[in-house]
Amino acid sequence: MTNRNLLRDLTLLLLSGTILLSAYEAGKSLLHPHVPSPQSRQIVIIVSGLVTLATAFINQRRQDRLTAALSAEVDRHTQAENAARTALQYARNLIDSSLEMIIAVDGNRRIVEFNRKACELFDYEPGDILGKPVDILYDRPDDSSKIEEAMARNGSFAGEVTTRHKDGTRFGCFLSASRLLDSKGQPCGYVGISRDISERKAMEALQRAATTDRLTGICNRYQFEESLKDEMERSKRYQTPLSLLMFDIDHFKEVNDAHGHLVGDEVLKTLTQIVQDRIRKSDCFCRWGGEEFCILAPQTTREQAVVGMEKIRNLVADHHFPEGVRLTISGGLTMLRADDTNEHLIKRADDALYRAKAKGRNRIECESEA
Repeated sequence: MTNRNLLRDLTLLLLSGTILLSAYEAGKSLLHPHVPSPQSRQIVIIVSGLVTLATAFINQRRQDRLTAALSAEVDRHTQAENAARTALQYARNLIDSSLEMIIAVDGNRRIVEFNRKACELFDYEPGDILGKPVDILYDRPDDSSKIEEAMARNGSFAGEVTTRHKDGTRFGCFLSASRLLDSKGQPCGYVGISRDISERKAMEALQRAATTDRLTGICNRYQFEESLKDEMERSKRYQTPLSLLMFDIDHFKEVNDAHGHLVGDEVLKTLTQIVQDRIRKSDCFCRWGGEEFCILAPQTTREQAVVGMEKIRNLVADHHFPEGVRLTISGGLTMLRADDTNEHLIKRADDALYRAKAKGRNRIECESEA
């Protein structure tokens, strides 16, 4: 562009010089008529030069304006491109600086965004994962299905999913995902923010192991005693009734002897399910030990507790357990008193249970009146 402008300016300079020279010659002719140079020819040359010079000047001005306009347009496009590049880089840095995994998929469910945190946790390089089906990340096909169903239904999903590392090992994630729309408002994929919850799940597993019975899944004796303390304090503070039911399986040893401990375990699990289906969520159901169980029922009177326990006793007696085993249970019921300790309450329920056994089993006995 600089060379072209220099050539143009040089041409105009030479043309101006030619015109000036022609004007000089024309002046000489007028002052010295004896000179043979034709005056008319000199005038024509001057006029032609002036016209050419004016035309060149106009064209130069027009070219300068066009060049300035093009230069301004190029500057605007350059600035817009730089701004877009800066915004894109800012968005990229923002996504990569997130402490959560950010993953986006297109309408064909292929991965189009996989931030730095996702690369770290899944152990993938961007080049290894971008463009791959998102199902490669899920450990179970039903996780993928439930996400797609939620997206189709309401455009979002929030819940726990089981994912897997590049080497195939599993880990739990909490995923929050929402639908992406194109410029026409049509679905074109979705973006999800995930958090690794494997450490939390491990803590929950330890908590369950410490507070639940391994075979039946209900709370163990330790957890029951903690719940009993809390409920006794609450009952005394608000003066509400609290019932404690203790029961065990009649002649359970004969089941183990006749059918083996595996069948005995199945019987215990089945019995647990029968009871769980009949009690309230607010009740605390515990495996006290062996074939002995406890039910702590807050805000439950003696009459209500007897009715509930009798229903459970009849259900157990009528049920066909694994291997055709038939069972009955015996139970003891007691109510919280104002001066009770944990030990007093449990002992009265245990005493009532043994009275039920002494009176022939398959029955519910209430505590002795104070």
